[in-house]
Amino acid sequence: MRKTFLQDPKNSMKLYWCRNVLHFLEWASGIEDLGHFSQQEKTLLVAENFLSIACLTSFYGFLKIQHEQFEQSTEDRRVPSPCSMEWFAEFSKLSPDAEISIHRAISEIMEPMDSLDVSMEELVLLKFIMLFTEPSSSKSSTDSYRIRCYRLKYCELLRKYIMAQIPDPEKRIARIAELLKIVESVRNTATYLDKWMTMFYTSNTCQMNDVLVYDFHVRTYHNGANLPCLAPNGLPIKREI
Repeated sequence: MRKTFLQDPKNSMKLYWCRNVLHFLEWASGIEDLGHFSQQEKTLLVAENFLSIACLTSFYGFLKIQHEQFEQSTEDRRVPSPCSMEWFAEFSKLSPDAEISIHRAISEIMEPMDSLDVSMEELVLLKFIMLFTEPSSSKSSTDSYRIRCYRLKYCELLRKYIMAQIPDPEKRIARIAELLKIVESVRNTATYLDKWMTMFYTSNTCQMNDVLVYDFHVRTYHNGANLPCLAPNGLPIKREI
């Protein structure tokens, strides 16, 4: 689906978005640690952190596709180098804001991931660290404390994983710092993308102005307690796939 999206984002955007939502919710529904939170905090954690995690996994996947196709290219069939803007030429045509978001994603997310050669294990732990980020609308101090505790849990797992891979203490610290910097960059890029996508839906670009798609992105973001988003089998969004 990522390959299709890179080639024809306008016609595949809605399906790509819906599949990302469905896969994310199914992943989140299997996380036992989320069971320790109230329904409202649980839903807000999922709704507010979805776009950031989707950005992280999408651009990681795009990078892998680009490397694979670049390594398989020949003199007769050359492809752009990984992290090249040419890969996102069609997406950039959708709007000036789309082009800006892609420039940011390449420089702040893809190039650092490429430089570090981020492993799948590191990616998974970064997803957990990003999931357990306190929602902006959180009101419960108890839930907020638990969120921070679980975030620290996965930060510690990341530290232990890297410790097992890299014997040099200074190199370990440097790698952890760079990985957490990517997390912050993903959040900044996702925040920009979030504002753009709200306008993107309301203008019905790529036929995205649909109740089921728009509802998760906008209404749920502000009223998380009303959507049982941790029960994927009951989500209307599944009918969009």
